[in-house]
Amino acid sequence: MRVFLDANILLSAGLRSTGRAAGLFTAQGAGFCDLVVTGYVLEEARRHPDKKAPPPLGRFDPLV
Repeated sequence: MRVFLDANILLSAGLRSTGRAAGLFTAQGAGFCDLVVTGYVLEEARRHPDKKAPPPLGRFDPLV
């Protein structure tokens, strides 16, 4: 199964290592699904980090 991610999901997974967004990456690692993003989504996630927290670059880049 392919799962399309938007920028919000990428940012959520980058900010927290637990929760549903991070669980998608766990599911992908276990072979349950393929995660799909576009270049536009990646750029949007990099330009608009969550205003309540610093950019999650430490966790975001390894996820991508």
